[in-house]
Amino acid sequence: MSDCVNFMRERGCHGIPMGGRELLLLAFADDLGLLADSPPDAQRKINAFKEYCDVNKLTINHKKTKVMVFCRGRMRRMRPIICGGVSLEYVRQFQYLGVTLSSSGQFKVQAKQAISKSKMAMGCTREIFWRGRVVSWDAKTKLFETMVESVLLYAAEVWGIWCGEEVEVVQSAFLKSQLCLPRNTPGHYLRLECGRVRLSAHIFSRALKYLTKVLKMSSGRWPRVCLDELMRSDADGSNARYNWFTKIKSSLLAIGAADLLEDMTSDRLGVKLNGLMQRYINHCWSHDVQRNCDSAFNPLYRRIVEFGRRQHYLGNHRNIHVERLLAQMRLASRDITRFYHKRVAYTIDGTMTCMHCNMRAVENAIHWVLLCPLYEPYRRHYLSSYIKPGKPLGSMSTSELEAVLCDILDVGEDNTKAFAVYNFVAQSLMLRAFSANE
Repeated sequence: MSDCVNFMRERGCHGIPMGGRELLLLAFADDLGLLADSPPDAQRKINAFKEYCDVNKLTINHKKTKVMVFCRGRMRRMRPIICGGVSLEYVRQFQYLGVTLSSSGQFKVQAKQAISKSKMAMGCTREIFWRGRVVSWDAKTKLFETMVESVLLYAAEVWGIWCGEEVEVVQSAFLKSQLCLPRNTPGHYLRLECGRVRLSAHIFSRALKYLTKVLKMSSGRWPRVCLDELMRSDADGSNARYNWFTKIKSSLLAIGAADLLEDMTSDRLGVKLNGLMQRYINHCWSHDVQRNCDSAFNPLYRRIVEFGRRQHYLGNHRNIHVERLLAQMRLASRDITRFYHKRVAYTIDGTMTCMHCNMRAVENAIHWVLLCPLYEPYRRHYLSSYIKPGKPLGSMSTSELEAVLCDILDVGEDNTKAFAVYNFVAQSLMLRAFSANE
C-alpha cells in the first residue's frame, strides 16, 4: 500500500496541515486511519480509498470501519459517511494499536480499560503466589511489575501523564490484597509502609525517554513534526489538558528543572535523564510524606514509619501471617481497626465502650493493647520487655500512652519484637472473640 497516498492525492485528497506539511493517513500493517477536517472531506477520502482497494482487489471490512469526530462537548448530528453502499458507524471511542482514542481528545476511557486488564492480570499473580508459596516480598513486587504493571502502563508514555491518580488504584489494590488491609486504607500510607513509589514516577520516566527519542529524530519524521507543533502550541499558552508537552513541562517545573526548558535538546535531556527521574521520585516521596503528616486517618503512623524504604518486617520473617497482622495494626484507622487473620475477620470499633472489662473506656488501640484487664496475661508475657519501667500504665496521660504504643509498634529490625507483637495481637483477638461469644 505504499502508493496509496499518491493515489488519493491524485484524486484531490489533502491531509491535515501540520508543521508546514500535510498528514493524510496513519498506517501500520493492515490498520489504517484516514484523517479529515470535515464530513465532505471524509466522504471524498473514503471514496478515493474505496477506489484504490477496488483497483488492487482489496476488501474493506465495513464492520470494523468506524468514523470518529474529535470535538469538545457533545457531538452534533453528523451527515452519514457511505462506503460501498454501507453507512459507516459513528463512534466516540476507537482502539488503534492497543490504545483507545476518545472523541474528547482525552484518555479516561483508555485508563479505565488499562485498569480493568491489569486487574485481570493481578488475579493471575495471586494464583502464582498461592501455588508457588511465594513469601519473598522482592519476588512479589517483581511479579507485580512484570505481569501487572506492564499491562497497566502499555504505551503510558503517550496517555499516562494525565492519568497518574487513576492508575495508582491498581498498585494500591495489589498492596492491600497482599497485606489483607481494609479498602479505606489511604494509598500514601501503603506506599510508605511498603517502600513503593507512585506509578506516576514510572510514567514520567517513560515519557522522558520517549521525549528524548523523538528529539533525536530528524525534523522530517512525523513524531518530531508533532512534537514541534506541541511545543509551539505550548509557547502560545496551550492547555495542559490536551497538550502532551505542556503536561511534561509542568512536571519538570515541579521538580525544579526550568533550566532544561530553555534549550531542550536530546543531548541535554539524555545527560540529565537519570537525575531528573530521581528528582521526580523524591518529589513523589515528599508528596506522600506531606500527605501522611496532614492526615487524620492514623495520627500515630508518622511516629513509627521509617521514611524512604520498605519497612524491615516485610519480607524478612518468611511468615505472611506476621507481615499481615503487623501491617494491619500499624496502618489501622484511628476509629475502627479491622483485622483479617487466618481466614477470620475481626473488627474493633474504637468509638464504642469496651464490653470486655469494667473500665468504661472506649475500645481504642491504647485501651486494648495497654490497659484492658482481659489481655493482661498476654501483655505481661509478650510485651513487658518492650514497655519501659516507671509510671504505671493506668496513671499515664493520653500522650504518654501514645508514646508507649508507638514504641511497641515501631518494631524496626528487631525480629524478636515483631514476633512478640504479632503473638500478642493474634492471641488477644482470639480471646476477645471468645469473650464476645460467651
